[in-house]
Amino acid sequence: MDGRLEKNNELVEQSGILELEKQLFLFLVDNRGKIKTLQPARKLLQESNTLTRAIRDARTLYSEDLAVLKQRSQTLYQEAETEKRRITQIRDKINILREGIRKDVEDRFFTLFAATLVSAIEREMEKYEPQNNIKFLTAESTTE
Repeated sequence: MDGRLEKNNELVEQSGILELEKQLFLFLVDNRGKIKTLQPARKLLQESNTLTRAIRDARTLYSEDLAVLKQRSQTLYQEAETEKRRITQIRDKINILREGIRKDVEDRFFTLFAATLVSAIEREMEKYEPQNNIKFLTAESTTE
């Protein structure tokens, strides 16, 4: 310091301050960029760690949600299959009942139709008189 104050270059060189200044200058030049990028790099590292944790947590939740969804899907499928079997049984019972009713109605219709037809035929036969009176062999036809 005295060499600088007195403007004595020899004292300044002997003190080693020039070498220290040179090293300090090189350090500042070389490391200044590193120092300027250190804070953003730290911030980036923090953000990266935060994102890594968020991704890990999301994967965990996704895995849990997927398992829950699979279980719910299986439960719903089983319920649907049970309901499908129940509906099939009901449909089969309805078809059996419908067929029985159809046969019953058909039988009743034909019975009623046959009775009505026979009755109508008998009434028509009673009213029927042939136009030429051909009489078959009866007690009356032999006497004439």
